[in-house]
Amino acid sequence: MPKNFFYILLAKLLLQCLFTYAQPAGNAERINAEFSPLAKTDSLLTRLIAFTIIQRYEDALAVAGLVIKKSPEEPSGYFFQAAVLQARMMDYENYAADEKAFWAATGACRKMAQRQLRERHNEAWAHFFFGSAVGYEAFFVGKKKKYFEAFRYGWESIQHLEAALKLDPKLYDAYLGIGTYKYYRSKMSKSLSWLPFIKDERALGIAMIRTAITQGLYSRTAAVNGLSWILMDENRPAEALALIDSALALYPTSRFFLWSVGEAAFRVGRYEQAAAHYQQILASLQNENRLSPYLELVGRARLARVYQTAAKTAAACRELELIGSLNLSKFDRERGEEFLEEAGKQRKKCEAAANGKSRQTGQK
Repeated sequence: MPKNFFYILLAKLLLQCLFTYAQPAGNAERINAEFSPLAKTDSLLTRLIAFTIIQRYEDALAVAGLVIKKSPEEPSGYFFQAAVLQARMMDYENYAADEKAFWAATGACRKMAQRQLRERHNEAWAHFFFGSAVGYEAFFVGKKKKYFEAFRYGWESIQHLEAALKLDPKLYDAYLGIGTYKYYRSKMSKSLSWLPFIKDERALGIAMIRTAITQGLYSRTAAVNGLSWILMDENRPAEALALIDSALALYPTSRFFLWSVGEAAFRVGRYEQAAAHYQQILASLQNENRLSPYLELVGRARLARVYQTAAKTAAACRELELIGSLNLSKFDRERGEEFLEEAGKQRKKCEAAANGKSRQTGQK
């Protein structure tokens, strides 16, 4: 199985779930929202998500605690607690510190949702929360390289999301997860010989994500972020950049959006913009005392690529020197293999430039 299968198929799907309720519904859709189990805690959840997107995780977890205290038998509070923890783990690329609390939150979410499903089989939101919790777990075991287990969890997750949508076709927030899954499953099926034949549903997946953008009660920002990566995957970076800029305008300090807009800006040739976004990411992590050697490797490798492509060789070489001085653990080197290889390629260009300069000086 390809090494990055679940990082592509599940990570991109589940990353968006961090923001499933990132943006409140408009007035025309508020009536439908009032019938959801989130209506009583809508203002709290709006604050929680805002805190999460701008990396104020302790504040977000405190709000999640209030939601749980207010409705301890509802799965929503535990779901959001897990979402905040997963956001923090992914942002800092540090999974050990929050692992125990994360599993406790997803377990509680599944337990409460399962109880509701036993009492009311046609509860769409219970299916949604159960499927989302299992989806989080799929991603986590995928990061542990337990790929077949992750695939099983991911499949179960999608089954519940589709059940939610079947019971309530207007639960448009479920369109995001299902559409993302359909797109990446179709995209990867050609390279996975062990999978049965899967028809190409990329266009359908994209259409479902667009539906989440236009009609979702809470998932618009998430869908924008998810679609931006898909558009880049489809070699449509200009569309991706225009799309993600709308989210970045609302959350200009959010690293979740800065990573994607940096990549989109690079692909359309806006190198100064791309470099500025990567520098902003590194600076913000450093200000929070969270700039680990691994995250610095990723950020500086991206910067070196931008500078080298923009013919700013000296700037690229400086970034590569900083990468060379990083104290990377064996684990960091394993998971950062892609970026170390990229840095190695860029370093050869620096050496070639230095040798050329030396020859010119010698000729003089």
